[in-house]
Amino acid sequence: MDAATRALRARAREYASLAMSDATTGIFLADTLCALSGHAREDCELLAQVLARDGQHRRALTALRRVRDGEMTTAMRALAGECLLAMRDYEGCLEALGGGETPPERGARGAEEAALSLLRGRAYEAMESRTRAVRWYKHALTCDAMCFGAYEAMLA
Repeated sequence: MDAATRALRARAREYASLAMSDATTGIFLADTLCALSGHAREDCELLAQVLARDGQHRRALTALRRVRDGEMTTAMRALAGECLLAMRDYEGCLEALGGGETPPERGARGAEEAALSLLRGRAYEAMESRTRAVRWYKHALTCDAMCFGAYEAMLA
């Protein structure tokens, strides 16, 4: 990686981290970086984050789909799920998160798994399947007892 690409990546990350009302600079830089790097995984993820923050969920999904399935991180899957949820594609959201009618008995624990479970719960709740949603909210709390979103959803 040459110095110009490193500088562009640093600048794109800087703009992506700023909570600006006008995200066009961040989007432009991240899109340019993504094109120059040949759609490297980390650059596609950065572009998707900036686009999603700006409410451009469909474009964010397009950026994420440029990454091979085997290279998708948990954070990228969660971002795809959030975008699909915002677009009201609840089945697509569940598919992006790996499906799942019911939570596994055993498995990964921690904040990442709790976030995925919370998204599944929100998708099921939007589909008016409160029973399944509650199962996933409980699973989120089992994975991370500090998952306030799941706690709040259980009380609603």
